[in-house]
Amino acid sequence: MGKVLPYDLLHIAFYELSPFTGSVSGFRYRIEKSETEAFGDTPAEKRLKVWLYPEPYEFFKTPEEQKIYRFFPFSEEALTGIAEWLSGVSYEDGEFLGV
Repeated sequence: MGKVLPYDLLHIAFYELSPFTGSVSGFRYRIEKSETEAFGDTPAEKRLKVWLYPEPYEFFKTPEEQKIYRFFPFSEEALTGIAEWLSGVSYEDGEFLGV
């Protein structure tokens, strides 16, 4: 099984401007900035949305039902958690394992 390390995911400032994609262990991933909407006294919140989807297709060509995602805080520290999560997931027989 492949391993993703935090330094593979670039600096947090990169995500202010652009999504990042990569692949490991038979699946691809996409990391992008996502913002919640402000509601009443609750301000909008930035976070990272991490998508997983099977190879070989790119994000926009993969059917939505084959994609899964998870949210992480928008911080440099969260990249370690993202790397650990991605390293613990595998894709076999059409299913994500360890999600």
